[in-house]
Amino acid sequence: MCLATTNSSRGSDPAIKVLASLIYSASVLHAAVNFPQQPIMSFVPSNPPSIYVQPPTDKTKRSFEEYLAYLPPLEIAAEQVVTGNILGTVFHTKLGDYDANQFSDKRVQAPLTKFQQAIEDIETDMINENAFVASSWRKRGKGKKAAANFGYTTLLPDKVPQSINI
Repeated sequence: MCLATTNSSRGSDPAIKVLASLIYSASVLHAAVNFPQQPIMSFVPSNPPSIYVQPPTDKTKRSFEEYLAYLPPLEIAAEQVVTGNILGTVFHTKLGDYDANQFSDKRVQAPLTKFQQAIEDIETDMINENAFVASSWRKRGKGKKAAANFGYTTLLPDKVPQSINI
């Protein structure tokens, strides 16, 4: 069944829902799962893959060395950082950005243009919201660089690929 020839109302055709789900899963959902791994996984003390001594069974105050014993050996920590970087920093394509002759069916152009405009509008909104958040943090005394870290960048449309990169 060709989606371009479907005459049913928008959203009620199961094929349209399946196509939308495929696009979402291969692009935005994948980016939402993979791309936060780099900033989250790369700081091993906040996200260790396991603990390496028995967990405490009481509330006795622990020393710094005792806390360090819970963390992975350096080789495992380094592997985690590398894995997080690979999973969270590979960007090959951009959602909605296609070669001029990617689609031979001329009926694709109008919905594609609308889709691309929606993506641009979302990105503009996110950039403006991030600027507002950073400005608010600067007003609270945070430095410019620190305030910029409070913005949400994981799913900026410019960073969402057309499909799974890895």
